[in-house]
Amino acid sequence: MTAHGHACGGTISAEYRSWRKMRERCLNPRNSNYEYYGGRGISVCERWNNFSCFLADMGPRPAGHTLDRIDGNKGYEPSNCRWATKVEQARNTSQNVWIELNGERRLLIDWSERLGISRQAIYHRVSRGVTDAAKLLAPMRKARSRNIAKLEKADLEKPADVLSTLTDDAEDFQR
Repeated sequence: MTAHGHACGGTISAEYRSWRKMRERCLNPRNSNYEYYGGRGISVCERWNNFSCFLADMGPRPAGHTLDRIDGNKGYEPSNCRWATKVEQARNTSQNVWIELNGERRLLIDWSERLGISRQAIYHRVSRGVTDAAKLLAPMRKARSRNIAKLEKADLEKPADVLSTLTDDAEDFQR
């Protein structure tokens, strides 16, 4: 039986599993994720070599949460770790796109949700080099009424005509 009681009788607690996986990622070069953790300098603080200390610092893992580093470039230590939901972790990854406008720095998804503009629209504007805040966060244009009228008049029995109408309109839009 272990001193902490989190890995006994064939049952391993969620906290112990998180602690063990954290150590494996950082300390075992044969771990499949080592290159993303230990291989790039992510370490485990000395105190957390002891599970009881890890548990004392982190507390019980809430349901639906996993271990997360607040700053992905720093190691596992009490001031840089938390129990986080999948949504919180998804917003805390190096692949996220950050946009700063008028001194306010937010994730692309946050700007999208706040302004009601699709994240794809904002992403495409950023990738095309748009830096002007007004243009970057401008609402999407509504479909032009003439396009709708053309589609209403299109003979739906002839799919080629509908495709041609849509193609012509797309070319008009790009000009």
